[in-house]
Amino acid sequence: MDKSIVRFILRYSTPQQIRLLLMTFCSFPLLYVSLELPKIIINDAIGDSTSIKQIFDITFTPMHYLLALCGLLLTMILINGMVKMYINTYKGIVGERLVRRLRYQLVERILRFQPRRFQMISQGELISTVTAETEPLAGFIGDSIALPAFQGGTMLTILLFMFMQDPILGIASIALIPLQIVIIPRLQRKINLLKKERVKTVRHFSQRIGESVDGMMEIRLHGTRPYHLAEFSKILGELFRIRLDIYKKKFFMKFLNNLINQLTPLMFYSIGGVLAIRGDLTIGALVAAVAAHKDLAAPWKELLDYYQQYQDSHIKYEQILEQFQSQELMPTVPASDTSPTQLDNHICLDKVAVGSELGNRLVRNINLELPAGGSMAIRCKDPSRLRALARTLIRINPPLSGHLLFGNDDLQTLPSDLLARELTYVGPDAFLFSGNMLQNINYSMRLKPPMEPPEALDSQRLWEIREAEASGNSTDRFDGIWTDFALAHAENWEDMRHWLYQGLKVVGADELIYNVGLNEKYNPVDRPQELSDGLLRVRRQLLQRVPAAGLDHLVERLDPQRYNCGLSVAENLGFGVPCPPISTPASMAAHPQMSALLEQFDLNRAALNCGRRMAERLSELALEAGPLDPLPDNFGEFDTPEFRRQVSELERRDPARSSEDARLLLELFLRIVPLRHGDDLLDDSLTAQLLATRQVVMARTDCPLCSSFDHFSEDRISAGLTVRENVLFGKVIGTDQAQLRQLQQLIDAAMQDEDAESMVMVLAGFTQVGIRGGSLPLIARQRIQLLRAIVKHPKVLVMHEALTAMSLEERATVLRRIRTRLPELTLIYLDQEIPPGDLFDSQYQIIADELQSLDIDTLPSLASSNL
Repeated sequence: MDKSIVRFILRYSTPQQIRLLLMTFCSFPLLYVSLELPKIIINDAIGDSTSIKQIFDITFTPMHYLLALCGLLLTMILINGMVKMYINTYKGIVGERLVRRLRYQLVERILRFQPRRFQMISQGELISTVTAETEPLAGFIGDSIALPAFQGGTMLTILLFMFMQDPILGIASIALIPLQIVIIPRLQRKINLLKKERVKTVRHFSQRIGESVDGMMEIRLHGTRPYHLAEFSKILGELFRIRLDIYKKKFFMKFLNNLINQLTPLMFYSIGGVLAIRGDLTIGALVAAVAAHKDLAAPWKELLDYYQQYQDSHIKYEQILEQFQSQELMPTVPASDTSPTQLDNHICLDKVAVGSELGNRLVRNINLELPAGGSMAIRCKDPSRLRALARTLIRINPPLSGHLLFGNDDLQTLPSDLLARELTYVGPDAFLFSGNMLQNINYSMRLKPPMEPPEALDSQRLWEIREAEASGNSTDRFDGIWTDFALAHAENWEDMRHWLYQGLKVVGADELIYNVGLNEKYNPVDRPQELSDGLLRVRRQLLQRVPAAGLDHLVERLDPQRYNCGLSVAENLGFGVPCPPISTPASMAAHPQMSALLEQFDLNRAALNCGRRMAERLSELALEAGPLDPLPDNFGEFDTPEFRRQVSELERRDPARSSEDARLLLELFLRIVPLRHGDDLLDDSLTAQLLATRQVVMARTDCPLCSSFDHFSEDRISAGLTVRENVLFGKVIGTDQAQLRQLQQLIDAAMQDEDAESMVMVLAGFTQVGIRGGSLPLIARQRIQLLRAIVKHPKVLVMHEALTAMSLEERATVLRRIRTRLPELTLIYLDQEIPPGDLFDSQYQIIADELQSLDIDTLPSLASSNL
């Protein structure tokens, strides 16, 4: 990165700055004319109102001459204003482009930081630097050359005009400028030091907030909230002191500057007045000079502000450089004509020594050879040695000495793109990106920028590409398909589906993902028709197989003539799932036709009574759980602070009086699911009345409320039901675990027969994993991370403490499946324990700082020893 902000500006925007200068110079003659015209109007047109004027052989009467001059002045004002508007707009464009370039460079460096760099700088500091601290630079970058040229030229033009009127007035106008040049920079330097201190304090504040968020559990566990609040109070107090000092010095400087600026007009009035009285200066010239001085104050003020802005931006850029000017960047090796196009997975370590991030030697003199397609395990009780060796094998840290060869090529010289495709790593930190599981599994294959034929580019996309090029950013389309299907030996997603299904089985995640898919609520709108057709075929089989197996009592079918205790009252009422715009119990309860419908069947009083009983039950559960503990799982939909508050206030107002209370009770009534909330909330007579109401709701199409339901049908997959409920066409109500397992076996068999099992897994792939994968357990994150690594058929896989959530036997099973599914894969396994069995061609252990061969026959006895 450039050492100074001026060098950065000149390097990336010199042509644009020259264009701005040319436009600036073109504005000066226009400015001079606009200054000269008022004097001519006063002296010639108004002061000499009896003479006939002749210009370019055109004769003007005094009135016409005055109007012509005013029209010319108006034209000059418009042209001058348009030129200024263009210059300011273009300055903004230049500034924003360079800030975009700077941010892109900073983010690019973040992506190349060595892992140890993130131990020295917090996430909060990096975010604050890239976003907030670069924002003010846009204004200065656009003004860096054009503003001093424009304002300086404007000031010189005005001074030239004033000296042309009278040299004494010209001298008076600049007499106090040297005083400002001496005082203002000295005060500004003090303010700059305070601003530098403020930025450091804000960064520290951001870092401490981020650390507190990460350690929130420890803070609550140990009750150290007052301690941290005291720390934040101290930091905020320090920040307040700095900002207060800045305000004092800043406004004192403005006071001096304004005082000096006000002295100059006083000199005009005194000196110019004396000259006018003596007849040495015309009134028009004096008025023009006073007006010109007012115009002179603006560019001089802009120049002073520019100096302050330059100092401020200079400090900001230096501090940004301090954060990002790291020599410890991940190597990026471009491909050349002599670079290999495929990775040779015959690995040789020749006298390799590896060290820590600080350069301390951890393992020395490693001499190993691993043939292509071979496997090797290395164990060590010291995780730092394993981590150092793993990072050396994947070129994050270079070896301290020796050579790490892939075939005949040194690892340090291999192209980065080649390593990204064919060398992969799975570590102990199973990190998942925000999004769904399928996006995380597919993440390792996002290596092929989407193709964009020129004829397919619209005007918006062409503008995006042009601006990205102007800012030195990537021009690749982000929202296209980046997946390189060739890595998985596939052509499209349809081919990928079966490979993903096999991959899930390899890593042992098939059962987990499959169950997630079965419990996923189905939405036919954004799912392929093939999946709906497959599930319908499964449903037809199960409608016959479940009764034949004598398990029909475990499922309550969706029958339009029967009340289903697994559905809510709202779903039972319309025998379907409510759709927008009336899609929630709250919106249904507030709809005016709901009260009319219930009144028609004499259900209003019963509905409010049921809602009251539901509110009482929720209050009892909340009282038992306490304010901080969650409600039971079957009441989880009510477990929000807002809902708890509403129910609590409702209980205090007994009986409910307002229309808002009635709507809340009605909403509670519509939410009741007897199977989950208790079958005592609804009696038989009430369910019979609801069934009678259902017939009217299903028949009416003229009522917005009645027609808002997507009715259940045996001939199509229904939204709002899970996949399991859809294929059973009903709700599971049984509790006998043995019988439920039999039912699940019937579902699995039907899924396999109709080739729908893999489609359900793909559907499960749309489940959101949360931030950092936090919504999934560790074992699920580790399996997804492993699948992400092998889905692209790598040639070399380095596994470093990657399966810690599994038992040794489970690890052995997964490793055996990987070896079977990818026989040409070279596998290096690093962990504190080695799974049992003949999984590896060779095994080693690290004792002290040496690598020693581990005889397979002695493995059981060594497993319990302290290495």
